[in-house]
Amino acid sequence: MSAQGLNLTVAAKPENLAVIRQALSGYADAMGFDTNAVADLKTVVTEACMNVVVHAYPEDATGPLEISAEPDEDGLEISVRD
Repeated sequence: MSAQGLNLTVAAKPENLAVIRQALSGYADAMGFDTNAVADLKTVVTEACMNVVVHAYPEDATGPLEISAEPDEDGLEISVRD
């Protein structure tokens, strides 16, 4: 994690969703987000990441799941990529 943003790449597996949630939660908390905003962020990002886990790769293959969070004037811009 840096002052500019957070970048994280993990295998697109269900067990890695907790890692992503924890990293983004800590980052948003450090930026001063309130408890409700952090909870909403975790919900939205978990759903987007689950779509990657379920739909991005064939059943017998595991590819990357990339998350980035960049501060902007409204809060955070989050990207979820497969």
